[in-house]
Amino acid sequence: MKHSPWFAVSLLPLLALSACPEPRHPVVPPINRPTNPPVFGTPVTAEVTPPSISGGTLIVSRDQRLAIAADPDRDAVFVSALDGSRPVVRVALERGDEPGRLVEDAQGRVHVALRGAAHLAVIDPVTGAVIERREACRTPRGVAYDAEQDLVHVACATGELVSFRAATGEVARRRILERDLRDVVVLPRGRLAVSRFRSSEILEVSSAGTIASRAVPNTVERSTFGSTRIAPPGGGSGAARAPIQNNAIPHVAWRMVSAGDQLLVLHQRALDKPVEIVEGGYGSGGGGTCGIGGSIVETSVSTFASTAAFSNSADDIQLSGAVLAVDMAVSQSGKVAFAVPGNARVPGRAQIIVTESASQLPRQRCITPQNPQQSAPGQATAVAFAGDRLVVQLRQPAALFFPETGRTISLSTESREDTGHSIFHSNSGGDLACASCHAEGDDDGHTWNFASIGPRRTQTFRGGLTGTEPFHWDGDMQGIGHLMNSVFSERMSGPVLNVVQIATLQQWIDRMPARVAPRSMDDAAARGRALFFDSRVACSGCHSGASTTNNQTVNVGTGAAFQVPTLRSIAWRSPYMHNGCAPTLRDRFTNPACGGGDQHGITSHLSSTQIDDLVAYLETL
Repeated sequence: MKHSPWFAVSLLPLLALSACPEPRHPVVPPINRPTNPPVFGTPVTAEVTPPSISGGTLIVSRDQRLAIAADPDRDAVFVSALDGSRPVVRVALERGDEPGRLVEDAQGRVHVALRGAAHLAVIDPVTGAVIERREACRTPRGVAYDAEQDLVHVACATGELVSFRAATGEVARRRILERDLRDVVVLPRGRLAVSRFRSSEILEVSSAGTIASRAVPNTVERSTFGSTRIAPPGGGSGAARAPIQNNAIPHVAWRMVSAGDQLLVLHQRALDKPVEIVEGGYGSGGGGTCGIGGSIVETSVSTFASTAAFSNSADDIQLSGAVLAVDMAVSQSGKVAFAVPGNARVPGRAQIIVTESASQLPRQRCITPQNPQQSAPGQATAVAFAGDRLVVQLRQPAALFFPETGRTISLSTESREDTGHSIFHSNSGGDLACASCHAEGDDDGHTWNFASIGPRRTQTFRGGLTGTEPFHWDGDMQGIGHLMNSVFSERMSGPVLNVVQIATLQQWIDRMPARVAPRSMDDAAARGRALFFDSRVACSGCHSGASTTNNQTVNVGTGAAFQVPTLRSIAWRSPYMHNGCAPTLRDRFTNPACGGGDQHGITSHLSSTQIDDLVAYLETL
């Protein structure tokens, strides 16, 4: 299909910061259709497939004159004068570079992490020239600049922390920390804070490059996200309502930024309540009120001390109705802004949330958008401040938006409108999106407790779905239509999609590449490969073909019959098995109660070294 012009309309709210007290009586959220479902319109497929949204792609120059926006959809960096006094400069990158986080050094050069190309690009924002491409790691994610040492630090999902001398590009230090690194922030005394994406863990890295301490956001009690019936004494048909005590467990840290002597971490929380497999069971029905109802995923901000050893915030700050909040920025006076692209296609839901003071955040129980005033003419994916003026990056159409005046600056007329991408990233209407649990098209690393079937580990979408039917661990979804009707339209309270809309979603998912393997083939992996294909070990009998699965639903001694999963990018998908019982790949082989023993491959005769070799091979897939 050809592109068609489209402008997503959402509303910019003023905020009322409220203590959001719990109701006197527990409230049971009704399971019903929301009144504000997303609107997708005529299906459109982009000729160049847009990647999943990651946020954090906008900065303002130190002199407050330029906005520099990395555009992963168009493989470019755009430089615009904030006052519009000169034409927008486009810095063209290579196809598939997928520029992400970026930072300015003391000389005014901008360093951009190329998520898809294993490099750090250094650009001149004035001329638009790419000065240099520096090889960083397979999976560059976070980037920060240390002015005192003139170092650019790059945090990599594969676990490396690489420090470049900004002026020369020389690697000053390379350390291996832990996988799934995300953002990096410079702290006093040569220390760094590095976040981990799915777990929300924050690592304090010493000046020597070692992990000095670690912290995670608090697990918070939620007593008003549901209720249960308690039979009266002596039986009878009557029943009383009593609150269910649930925990909100931190995970998926989309963004970490500094705010004076604090670190703010924007992350999701997963509720550990049993998830009902019924209509509306995954969401709140669109209520979006702090402390009442609520979907299985909520958006929160946690605060950490950054001047001394890390200490957790005493309070949890919830963003009400902020579906897929992916970016956060702090102004010079302490205002905090959030980009919420998940609400782009839901009428009346906020895409941009602004608070008055970062120092107020720990004292607030929730942040509730109220009194919408302005429209954002596109999907907000990143935010930054020029002094106290908010600048918002729009994904489609590519533009900068200034909420105070309603002014926009167009960055590109190249359309990346794609209905499949929109469906995946949109608030279904029940206060969560597909991308809430399948972050960046992958997974959230969480094991959910489903009321009628038990624990199920979130599965990945990367590498495509077509040809791997049936879907879900139980193999109970025969195709993409069945999946979307049962999960998106019913359980997530989304609109009923037509066959063309569903087809565009399937096409977008199938075009998402599998994640780059964190390990290259070496001697150990080669020995492991021989074991994998050895008939006496029998891994390849089920994990075969391009998708490394025979698509069968079988019982391999793990409690029931489950779908044989793909092994593509398996190194990224801990914990393992349908119930997440194996924290590491090695645990899957060494714990028979978890891995199924010799009913799941024949590995009990392998030595410890051979298990290591087999794991090494799996990490190359």
